[in-house]
Amino acid sequence: MQTGEVAGLATALALKANIPPAQLNPEQLVRELAKRRFMVSFFNDSDVGDQSPWTSAAQYFATKGFFAGYNARENEPLTEAVRSVWLEGLEQLKQGTLDSAALLRAVHAAESKNSPTTAERRADVLMRLWKQLPKLP
Repeated sequence: MQTGEVAGLATALALKANIPPAQLNPEQLVRELAKRRFMVSFFNDSDVGDQSPWTSAAQYFATKGFFAGYNARENEPLTEAVRSVWLEGLEQLKQGTLDSAALLRAVHAAESKNSPTTAERRADVLMRLWKQLPKLP
């Protein structure tokens, strides 16, 4: 069923853009799936059906290496170390130079540090990053 849903959405997006499905921007497909709360990433501690606005952001950013494990920990404060890595990852994503595997390693290292926490919850930072993504054609 999941494969059919993704194929159907890809076809609909391609038809709307008047292009063959093979020419569809994969980034557009992943973002649209995340917006529609399709599970593109698994988390132990959150439900993709949750109506919280941060859920789509978490689903999307998990595909890009922003999480070092299977727990989003959305209500926990974000550490300074992870915040720095996330912001760098966002800039690389905007520039088209993001290496998701390298970002994942950097997030894992940052999560392992004894870093001070920020005043922001992880979910709030994810939402801010989600809103900063460049618009797609």
